[in-house]
Amino acid sequence: MRGKPEKEYKVDELIQIALTAKEEPVEELNRKILNRWKEKSEMKRLTKGKMTAVVTAVCVLFMTVTAAAAARYLTARQVAEQNGNKEIAAAFQAEDAVEINESREAGDYRFTLLGIASGKALIQSDISDSISDLSEIYAAIAIERLDGRPIDMNTDYSEMNFFISPLIQGLEPWQYNIASMNGGYHDNVIDGVLYRLILCDDIIKFADRKLYLCISNTIFFESAAYHYDEVTGEIRENEGYNGINLLFDLPIDPEKADPVAAEEYLRTLEDSWGQEEEKSEEDIKREEEMQALADIVNLGQEQELLANFELMEEATKIVQEENGSFVYQFSDGEETYAMNFYKSDFQNGKAYMINGSTEGDNYYITLLTENSDQTVTIKTYRMIK
Repeated sequence: MRGKPEKEYKVDELIQIALTAKEEPVEELNRKILNRWKEKSEMKRLTKGKMTAVVTAVCVLFMTVTAAAAARYLTARQVAEQNGNKEIAAAFQAEDAVEINESREAGDYRFTLLGIASGKALIQSDISDSISDLSEIYAAIAIERLDGRPIDMNTDYSEMNFFISPLIQGLEPWQYNIASMNGGYHDNVIDGVLYRLILCDDIIKFADRKLYLCISNTIFFESAAYHYDEVTGEIRENEGYNGINLLFDLPIDPEKADPVAAEEYLRTLEDSWGQEEEKSEEDIKREEEMQALADIVNLGQEQELLANFELMEEATKIVQEENGSFVYQFSDGEETYAMNFYKSDFQNGKAYMINGSTEGDNYYITLLTENSDQTVTIKTYRMIK
């Protein structure tokens, strides 16, 4: 057990200091940090073993089946079964489910859409009561390395960033994507192939427009990867982008469109963005503690604070800038935390992020320091329990 120096504060004492400090940090910075934490924790908090409401999703694809691919990969139904989701597996067996094995290659990877299914197919089934939302679309995708090397969940997964999302003609892709459309996914590696089980809001109601599926090697939607035509609403790949930026057309039957339902969906979705979700006392307390920790760092007292944290050496990385940002993620147990830092986040060559675990039983401080070679050193510290 680690001994503590005499002058080391307990975390609750440090929080109290921050809450009562006379020298107040810049309010805009505090708000930015807290909002950033809230955005990131909501957008990308992956819990292995659960379907979580996070970033990535893919929707209806009707493409040519490749027999060779079908033999190599699990089926969409099998992917759902491997993830322990019998209800979604049943959806993939429904009459309206579509088996797909369309592959596209980009970067070092091959992406294969295996199949799609709709929760609506289960409305008349005896398990419909166990489906959380029958207006969802489910899909499965296989991701493998082009050089044939197997993907290892323990050593490779934390370094792999893929943003997969439906996009809709006429809707700004940076605003209307899976991050705002109730998307989620579950990842699993089987025999060296990464399988992603995905869900998103039903977009068939928009079938009278062009529908797309974007795939990029980023954490969130990257505007630089695609061009959006403000006049026509069409989206296309940015050929000058240095990274993966695939864009599939989704040829859904226009007869399936429901313009009235589409407009109602957009109204409801946009209204939800302006509403503050009711918070529990526990959530409020957690946010106050997060803010207090941020205040301590702002006051230059991070060294005292870190005495109560331990360095996660396996999460220490040197990261190069990619497309104007520094992408970083780390795992602790069943949770993976993903962050994206920009130059504007740095002050005097340093930046930081504070995260809290889903269950609220731990906190993490991630510190970034700029290096002379245009890289940054990123270290994450975990609170000592």
